[in-house]
Amino acid sequence: MAKTSVRLSDLRALPPSEVREQVDGLRQELWRHRIKIKQGSSQQTHRVRELRRDIARRLGVLNERKAAR
Repeated sequence: MAKTSVRLSDLRALPPSEVREQVDGLRQELWRHRIKIKQGSSQQTHRVRELRRDIARRLGVLNERKAAR
């Protein structure tokens, strides 16, 4: 679901509702991944950091739009 190669210009072109949906999806994915790590079924601990940064990118785009008003 999450792409780390998404450009900010591409995110800025999306409608706010779609960016919010992506944030919600990434948060769910982050939660599921943390559970997998705790259970010991995933060795990709670096993925948590990537997901957190992806969420922060999208929230930053949303905050830019609020500040521009």
